[in-house]
Amino acid sequence: MDFSNFEINGIFIIPLLNAVAEVLKKIGLPTKYIPLVNVVFGVAIGVFFNWGNLFYGVISGVTIGLTASGLYDTVKYAKQIVKH
Repeated sequence: MDFSNFEINGIFIIPLLNAVAEVLKKIGLPTKYIPLVNVVFGVAIGVFFNWGNLFYGVISGVTIGLTASGLYDTVKYAKQIVKH
């Protein structure tokens, strides 16, 4: 599988990170740690898919992790609006 286009392929990892965050939240992880978990898993996945270029893997992983955190916070905020 060719991951040379990780910027595009990485988009599909964002929902995966959110799913992992939801599972961790259900088993008792405080929600304040969700952004940190997203970034850590994002970096791990970024480095895994870009093994030849560690710097690029870390940067793309941080970007994906922060994006997943932003999506998580946006959904959380939207749920609060819908409740009221």
